[in-house]
Amino acid sequence: MLTAIGELFPVEFETFDEGQISRHYEGVIVLNGDRAAVAAARTAQIPALLIELGTRTSITRRSTTVEFGSQRSLDSCLRSQQLDDSDVESFVPLSPQSDDEIIGQMEGRPFWLRRGTGRTSLDVVALALPALADGDRLLDYFHPDRFVRLLPLLHFMRHRTAAIDWDPVPFRACFVFDDPDLVNLRYGCLDYCELARHARECGYHAAVAMVPLSAGRACPRAVELFRANPTQLSLLIHGNNHTGFELLRCYTDTERKALLAQALRRIEEFERHFRTEVDHVMEPPHGVISRAMFPSLAALGFESAMTTFEKLVKFEPSEPWPMHFGMDMAEVMPGGIATTPRIRMLPNWRTAAVLAGFLRQPIVIAGHHQDAVDGLDFLEEFARLVAGFGPVRWLSPAGIARSNFKMRRRESCLRVKAYQRHICLPIPDGVDQLIMERVWLTRGEHEHLTVESPVGARRFSGNCGRQSQPLPVRSGETIVVRSLFGQLLTPGDIPPPPRSLWPTIRRRMTETRDRCYPWFHRRRNGSSPPARKASQPC
Repeated sequence: MLTAIGELFPVEFETFDEGQISRHYEGVIVLNGDRAAVAAARTAQIPALLIELGTRTSITRRSTTVEFGSQRSLDSCLRSQQLDDSDVESFVPLSPQSDDEIIGQMEGRPFWLRRGTGRTSLDVVALALPALADGDRLLDYFHPDRFVRLLPLLHFMRHRTAAIDWDPVPFRACFVFDDPDLVNLRYGCLDYCELARHARECGYHAAVAMVPLSAGRACPRAVELFRANPTQLSLLIHGNNHTGFELLRCYTDTERKALLAQALRRIEEFERHFRTEVDHVMEPPHGVISRAMFPSLAALGFESAMTTFEKLVKFEPSEPWPMHFGMDMAEVMPGGIATTPRIRMLPNWRTAAVLAGFLRQPIVIAGHHQDAVDGLDFLEEFARLVAGFGPVRWLSPAGIARSNFKMRRRESCLRVKAYQRHICLPIPDGVDQLIMERVWLTRGEHEHLTVESPVGARRFSGNCGRQSQPLPVRSGETIVVRSLFGQLLTPGDIPPPPRSLWPTIRRRMTETRDRCYPWFHRRRNGSSPPARKASQPC
């Protein structure tokens, strides 16, 4: 457990006893309820976390509601939230002292207290940490159905390392609709004109994950709507043919490249014909993609992927997933291409959004046109929830990909940890030097790096290792930093996969089903179709 935690924070763990506690410690974690160790830590003015081991009380329900306080010391994503957790069977009810802050409660009883402030603060937690078995990962204990036993430790670690860790990452969010095409101004329950208007009013961004197979049949009016509303709407790539688990299957390297190159050719033809851009971000069908597919994505110039992290591990359990996989802002995959997490539109989406915000991951909720069968109010609810975390940037999938980096400033030098080959980096005032760290490179590896101004003026071009030398930059401007893949391929040079009628037949059947869905929904529920204005402008 602590080994995996140590990969997420700039820390080293040491064992100690109360007679040997050192003042150079930044924090003390007491896992066995030893109050003498806690007293020694507080005497030495070292913040501590105590796991209480008293008499336990059973939880009476299968799922319990976790209620968080509103303290400023609590992460902004957690303040005043009520979230359900189904992993806790029992806990030690705490008896707060007069000056204690109640951070969290379950069934009306405190399970997380904070005692004191500053260097003498003590977090008391009534839940034992999960015991990771062989093959377990932190993500197995930090997801919407199971999170509360790990949360206090992560919160404590973040506070204790804040002064030496990377600067806080701003909140970023996007909503993605999977599967729709642009053959019409409406796809099933999703009215693109209404979506653009609603996004403008509520201040969010929605992206449509378009199947390349259908791109050639797009309606000019629908494309123009997206082109005219780039702040509210965008497009990204959803597989190639959208056959079942299309990007998870076992392919040869040649087959993988042929499949992805065909998807890009279809998208590039769409871009040329309609003079509009599609984010070269791959959101695979069903949110899952083979680990072996990532080098081909990088070689063909895809910027990133959006995936469901739990599914990646579930469908390929034998792959070398690190114990901390899925807990960072993004995960760098083979080929040096990043994947960012997506949240499925399930009943527990609110908890998933809170946890993603706590981890400072992009808050990307993926749904389908059916989610809009009763209107777009759920998007407004999502936007309000995220806005409650703090200032949020609503971005397209490419915008999210290009902001997958962390920064730390020391005087006039900015150090950047890049999770992405292509980032857009704002240079703060007073900064004139940049040091790039590219996490996909190992010691001794080098790749070409370019730094350009917003108008394309070259600031730097050359080979660098994992950590670059200090590079000259100008304060106040936003620069574009690119790390070029070593053997970049041209989609037009790669032969297409063997022809098959089944993908087209399947896609047309899916489109017919989706377009008929509103009619069947009204018939099933006995409701009349909503009134529409005949010529409402988009």
